[in-house]
Amino acid sequence: MTIIHRKEVLDDLEQHILDSHGQYVEIHHYENQYDPGWYWLTVHDHRASKDQAIEDLMKQFGLAEKRTVVFGDNRNDISMFRKADHAVAVANAQPEARQYAHEVIGSNEEDAVVNYLARQWRKAKGDSTSGE
Repeated sequence: MTIIHRKEVLDDLEQHILDSHGQYVEIHHYENQYDPGWYWLTVHDHRASKDQAIEDLMKQFGLAEKRTVVFGDNRNDISMFRKADHAVAVANAQPEARQYAHEVIGSNEEDAVVNYLARQWRKAKGDSTSGE
């Protein structure tokens, strides 16, 4: 569940949820970096995290021996960054997320993730062209 509102409203709601269900949920509460002044409160089962999703997908599809590369921009990506073999943050990521990244690329406003994937694809195919 994601709730978007002003900070003071979400502060009270976050505390109420933690008091009632703290041992069962994971909560992320942060300002929306793309729309300053508005805050996000995300609440989910403590077992439904991004790192757990990566682990489950790797098991389900037999990818344990494969290299896992993830992209993120916010605090809620940190568990995923810690789990992956290679964590990539966009340049305009929150500082808390960037500190866990192995690599920082251009901004998401510059299509940096798509360009990164295209470069990696060309490199894997032996294509040295630089067009993006």
